[in-house]
Amino acid sequence: MGIRIAWLALAVACGLLSNAPAAPFDARSRTVSSSAQVLVYSQNAELRTRAASLAEDIKSQLLGFFGETDQWRFPVVVSIEPAGSDPAVIRLNLVDTPDGMSVQLQVRPGTDPAEVHLEKHLLRALLLERMYRRRERVRAGDSYLEAPRWLVEGLLVFRRFREGSRSLSQYRLLLGAQNLLPVEEILENRVELLGSPTAEAMDAVYSYCLIRLLMDQPEGRAGLVRLVEDWPDCGNTPVEALGSHFPSLGVSPDGLRKWWTLGVARLAATSEGTMLDAGESEKHLVRLLQVEVVVNSDGSRTRFELEQFEEFLPLPDARRGLKAAQAAMLEAGSRLHFMFQPVLAQYEAVVVDLLAGKKRGVAEKIRKADRARLDVRHRLDGIADLLNHYEATQMKGFSGAFGGLLKTVPARPAGEPGGKTETVPGVGAAGRDLLPPK
Repeated sequence: MGIRIAWLALAVACGLLSNAPAAPFDARSRTVSSSAQVLVYSQNAELRTRAASLAEDIKSQLLGFFGETDQWRFPVVVSIEPAGSDPAVIRLNLVDTPDGMSVQLQVRPGTDPAEVHLEKHLLRALLLERMYRRRERVRAGDSYLEAPRWLVEGLLVFRRFREGSRSLSQYRLLLGAQNLLPVEEILENRVELLGSPTAEAMDAVYSYCLIRLLMDQPEGRAGLVRLVEDWPDCGNTPVEALGSHFPSLGVSPDGLRKWWTLGVARLAATSEGTMLDAGESEKHLVRLLQVEVVVNSDGSRTRFELEQFEEFLPLPDARRGLKAAQAAMLEAGSRLHFMFQPVLAQYEAVVVDLLAGKKRGVAEKIRKADRARLDVRHRLDGIADLLNHYEATQMKGFSGAFGGLLKTVPARPAGEPGGKTETVPGVGAAGRDLLPPK
């Protein structure tokens, strides 16, 4: 990995990642994220640190969403240039280096920092690596596909729930303002959907609905992970791909439309469309760790903490209480903040053990889950505020007046997903020009 990072650093230092007339980045102007996957180049140290922190935050949420541990295979290189007088430029590419694949993201803000939605493009970059990490090497000139727009936009809506508890009921006026958009148009990235703030908002909420409804299917999360992994092979036939990865939906177009229509109506009309923010998720998780058990013949009940299993297991009503706790955990799973969902899974495993009569090792499992819960809380508390690129690269202080660079708002589409990987002559073909072709 050190050799690979050295190649990439040398490529950036030599200006191989940009055709811009501006001076190339110094190889020392680099911050490596905590997982070592994301390398951020910028002339401002604080910007680099905050951008790397944002990337790790997005990555942590993706791992929670997919229910996975960190197994990245190739790096994501982010270069952020000083703001210019031209419109903003964002370029994402999968490139071929001497030591393997890498994802390159170049950001050049224009006169309006709000044109840059760095959160969205970091998500695109991380998903691109996730899609190709287990595939054969994509050589220079080979075509590749990005993650579908509905996945990116839907995950961004999930992230926004972190800023406060929100419900799809907020979008009822949008959903009721016109006929429901066919699911085929969402899956096929129909560009005619976009073009106005209202259309973009609808695109985001429909994308969120699609992800939620897929997750509600049997083995929904696993099916969605397989769909992401297989997208490079099936992205040109998304409707068929959906049916093959979610057999419960059936193959009939009419059946798919019925599922979509009824599912969106349910999400928009009920509290099932509500996701808890980070603070509420932890409070709710703590409540889920209580097991209510009948303690005497008059029917009176007592709530025990899960860690008190030695006290309540001998009681006749213990099994019923554990089953009720398990059902509550399963119901709450999709509503918790993504970073708490893997923690909940650890507690669910404890309940499964207790229902099976297994007590050995349970106390340690509970302690491990408790430590994981505290770790998530500390990580969320330590997430840096989103920053302004203009001030980070050109001013000594941060006034907050240009907070739009990393602003969490719907962004205009950056272009059709997909491209061809190329090499750059010079330092071991370490990167690709990231500016649009002239």
